Amino acid sequence: MERSAAGANDPVLQGHKIWVAMSKEHDFAKLESILCDDVILMPPNDTSLFGKAEVLEWFKEYFDNFQIANLTPTERDVFVSGDVAIENWTYMVAIKPVDGSDRIRDDGRFLTIWKKQDDGRWKPTFSNARYLFGRRELADWMTQHDAGRALPIHARALEQSVIPIVEAGKADLVDDGHELGPGLQLAPLPGHTSGQMGLVVNYARNRAIFCGDAIHHPLQIFQPGLSTSTCVDQKLAAETRKKILAEAADSGRLVVPAHFRGQRRAHVRAGSGGYEPVFGNG
Repeated sequence: MERSAAGANDPVLQGHKIWVAMSKEHDFAKLESILCDDVILMPPNDTSLFGKAEVLEWFKEYFDNFQIANLTPTERDVFVSGDVAIENWTYMVAIKPVDGSDRIRDDGRFLTIWKKQDDGRWKPTFSNARYLFGRRELADWMTQHDAGRALPIHARALEQSVIPIVEAGKADLVDDGHELGPGLQLAPLPGHTSGQMGLVVNYARNRAIFCGDAIHHPLQIFQPGLSTSTCVDQKLAAETRKKILAEAADSGRLVVPAHFRGQRRAHVRAGSGGYEPVFGNG
C-alpha cells in the first residue's frame, strides 16, 4: 500500500472536496453523486446506515435540525492500493442548531474507504467489510446487555451498531494476540474495559501502538496513575497505561490514542520525574 501524493496524484481529492462542499451547502445532489448504492456510513453516536437511501434520509433529517457554519479539514492522509483508497482526515466544525440554541464547536475525524468504479470515478464503499470483535470484550458487553445492567448509552450502541453486525454474520471474533498481518498484532490493554485491545505495529522502519481508550488525554502521560471515572478497573487501567508508556519510551514506539485532539500521536520521553509526550510528525 502506498501513500498518495497531494494534488493530481490524489485519486479521491475531488470526492473529498465534494463531501466538504455538500456539508456546507446542504447539497443533496452533490452527496448522491459520490455515493455507491451499497454505501455504509457510521455516524458518531448513532446507528450505522446501510445503502444510499438511508444515508440521504439521515442527512436530510440532520440538516433539518442543524446547519454547518464552518467545516475546516485540519489533517489528511490517503493510502492507495490498487482500486481501493483509504482516506483519514481530521476536521474542525462549527454547527448552528436551527432552533437558535448555542453554536456547537467540535473536532472530529473521518475514515473513508473509496473504491474505483468501472467508469473511473471513486466512491465511498464498504460493502464486503468484515468486523473484528474481541471475543472477551463482546462476551462481557453482551452479558451486561442481556442482564439489563448496561447503561442506556451502551445498550443503544450495542443494539444499533454491534448486535446487527453479529446477527448478519459479518463479525469475526478474535482473541488477544491475534495477528492481522505481518507486523500487525492485537494486544490486550485491559482496565478501561475488561477486554480492550490495541493494535501493535512492528515494521522494520516504523513502530507504533494504537491504544484506544488506554490513554484519553496527554495529562495521563505526565500522570499515568490518573484514570477516568468510566474505567471499569481504574487500578488495572493505570497499570496498563504505565506498561504502554514504559515500552514506548524504551523502544521509541509511537503512541496513537483514540481521543487526542490537535496532535493525535506522540512519542514518549522518560525523565527523572516520569514521562512526557513528544509531539511531532513521526
